Amino acid sequence: MSLHVFAGPTLSAADVTAHAPHAVLHPPVAHGDLLSLALVPGDVVVIIDGYYHQAAPVRHKEILQLIDRGVHVVGCASMGALRAAELHTCGMIGHGVVYSMYRNEEIDADDEVAVAHLRTDDFSAMNVPLVNVRFALRGAADAGVLDDREHASLLETARGLHYTDRSWRNIRATLTRDAGEGELVDKVEQFLQEHPECANIKRADALATLDHVVELTASPPARLPASWQNELIFRWVVEFEGRDVDGRWVSDGDVLRHRQIYDPSFPDIWEELVVDATAPGAPTLDADELRAVVRAFRPVRGLYDVRTFRPGLVDDPEVHGAIAEAKRMNDDVMWRRKVRLVERLSTTRLEQHLRELWGLSPVDDVTELTTAAQDRGFVSLEEAVAAVRPFFLRDDADKGGRIQGRWSTS
Repeated sequence: MSLHVFAGPTLSAADVTAHAPHAVLHPPVAHGDLLSLALVPGDVVVIIDGYYHQAAPVRHKEILQLIDRGVHVVGCASMGALRAAELHTCGMIGHGVVYSMYRNEEIDADDEVAVAHLRTDDFSAMNVPLVNVRFALRGAADAGVLDDREHASLLETARGLHYTDRSWRNIRATLTRDAGEGELVDKVEQFLQEHPECANIKRADALATLDHVVELTASPPARLPASWQNELIFRWVVEFEGRDVDGRWVSDGDVLRHRQIYDPSFPDIWEELVVDATAPGAPTLDADELRAVVRAFRPVRGLYDVRTFRPGLVDDPEVHGAIAEAKRMNDDVMWRRKVRLVERLSTTRLEQHLRELWGLSPVDDVTELTTAAQDRGFVSLEEAVAAVRPFFLRDDADKGGRIQGRWSTS
């Protein structure tokens, strides 16, 4: 069993290692991160922190995909607690006070756990999350340090601040300005010095979860009905599953699009897939009718169906290396030192490149180029142009082109 932990800034790497020495540590989880892990049934993923402002957040169906594969997914403290409360009926395991607050609908907003942090190895927090303020105020009220009115005033003041501005200092300043009661924060801070266990409930939840992860995952994960899946999860699986090649992530989707563009046998593979998917009707069609079906066919699950039909298409180290090199070049070659040159390439140039690759007439015949793209499984010419764009600079360099040399590098 492997244990993967997504944390920062709630816990530092040292915190995780101290409580789960064999854990594989990851930064805050973002969209796609779970699907890129090489997991097997019985593995455990603990989600503590996750992006939701700076990057696309982890999707619910990504978590369900892991659960459906027999992986235990545990959530606590921050983004993990939120997702666990939302998915507890689907097999995600929640733990801790913050999780219970979400599940019991005592809180429901994302910004209760939101934290702005530095882009450093320890993801140092820049503000105090509202749930920590809430828990501290509750402790102070229970201890008689605050009365009901003072408790409510402090909480409403904290809620009124944007999550990036929440700090005890800003709460004091706001209360002083609006009500002349900044001294209430002094009372809370004094209480927290005497009762540090009330200062950071997110951290306490996260540590407790790591300490009890074996007990939490003792039962087998829930099994989900197939009806939970939709076309998005199949698209994400192909786009995020893959492998690291010399420090560049090469997804199965990257490989399949490369095949669509460069593999001379791909039109035949596509036709075989279409015939297999549309049988028994396809064999009765004449050549023109079959060609029309091939060009109009859209697999229900996109490239996922292509990978399922021919799994070996994604297992070519030479293609992996070519894609990794193309990605490196795209990151290096800049236009006027501002944006990646690959994003500035004209559609006309890329269309001409496709004509050359596919042995078509150099004449600007959009119909011929579009049908050639459809013969390779592309929905449209625009989709084929988007697919070849990431590989153009490498192709140009291989042919002795001078584009890379004419532009600055990062």
